[in-house]
Formats: sequence, C-alpha cells, structure tokens
Amino acid sequence: MRTIIFPNVKEFDIMDVDMPTLLDGEALIKVEYCGICGSDIHILNGHHPTAKFPLIPGHEFVGELIEVKGLNPQNLQPGDSVVAQPFFSCGCCEPCADGKDNVCTSLAIKGVHINGGFAQYVKVLTRKVYKVPEGVDNQLAAITEPLAVAVHDVRRSNLAVGESALVIGGGPIGILIALVARQAGASKVVISEISDFRRQFAQDLGFETVNPLDEDFKQRVNPDGKGYNVVYEVSGT
Repeated sequence: MRTIIFPNVKEFDIMDVDMPTLLDGEALIKVEYCGICGSDIHILNGHHPTAKFPLIPGHEFVGELIEVKGLNPQNLQPGDSVVAQPFFSCGCCEPCADGKDNVCTSLAIKGVHINGGFAQYVKVLTRKVYKVPEGVDNQLAAITEPLAVAVHDVRRSNLAVGESALVIGGGPIGILIALVARQAGASKVVISEISDFRRQFAQDLGFETVNPLDEDFKQRVNPDGKGYNVVYEVSGT
C-alpha cells in the first residue's frame, strides 16, 4: 500500500509498504481522509519527545471499514464509514481498569509511536471504532478527534447555559472549542487571536474577535469590567 512516511527527523517520503496484518480484536480501515495536525508538523521537525521513527504519521482519519477480526460487539459491517480513537491500550493495567485507557501504561498513539493514517489502510482496535452517522460528510468526520478534544475541554470547564466564554487562540482547536461552547449554550463567546486570517475565519463563523496586540485590547476584551465565566487558553503560550 502507498504511504507517506517520516524516515527520520526532517525527512519525508512516499513509499509502498506491506498491508497491516490484523490480530484478534483489530479492524482494518481504508483511509479516505486524514487531517494534518500540528503535532504531525512537530514530529517532522523533531519537536515531539516521544515520537518513534521511521513513522507513518496521521491520527485524524476516517474511512471505509474493510475487515474486523475476532469479536465485533458494535456489529460493524464492511463498507461502514468509520472513525477511531487513534491509540492502542492494553485494557489490563490499573488506568485501563479505571476507565482511563488514555493513560495506559503501554499507551501507543497512532501516528506518534506506531504507524498512523497517512496511508491507504490503517489498523485499529475494534473496540475503538465508531460508525459515522448517516448524513455526515466524511470530510467533516475526519475532524472527529480534534472535535472530541474540544468537547472534552468544554465539559471539564463546567460551562453553564447563559455563561460567557473567552477563547485565547483562534487555531483549529480554539475554533472548535468556541463552536462547542456556543452549542452548549454560552451567551457570549469571544476569541482572542493575533492572526488576521484566523480572526476573519472566526468572524465568518459569527464570533466576536479581539486582537491582543491592539492598544485598546483591554477595553475591547472586557468592555463591561465583568470578565468571563470561563476562559480557555488554547494558544500554547
């Protein structure tokens, strides 16, 4: 199968490799779309401390289910459009037993520690596969993983209906958090962003924006002096 591969830091190639071999409890997906995450760029540039090379990157993927080997509790069918949680966990250690398999002692993230979705096919744990709902375009479904990050952030913030929110950073995750906060019932969502392009993108989605580099930033971001009920820091600064 054809893949994009990072042989080493700052090395990029297109290669043909063997198809993944399924073990019991694994599923094979034919990739249709795979998003480019900021972490993929960090890995390529050698800024990810745990990435392992050579590596097929990519963890934001959607595609067609080809095969399931072993148990299939979700009753997935070949041909289904599916997404997946992009990591392998043992299911046996203390964090896994406590429902926190995202911090499994043997955690391996697709596209970081093990081969990911920048390929024609990718294998995943069957129990981490989810069918894309009818009517959802697969291009949109490809951002399920970053959208899940945004949903998790808003849930953890305990944002209540009618409360206000400030999002610091208007990149992909910041925009998704703003969208989720608005959908969750926030009365006001403001995005602080220095990039003209990103501010315009946010405005096109109906959000009020401010530029922290403007001299009148303090007045514009907090005109009534009441502040915000919830602030999301998504700029990495």
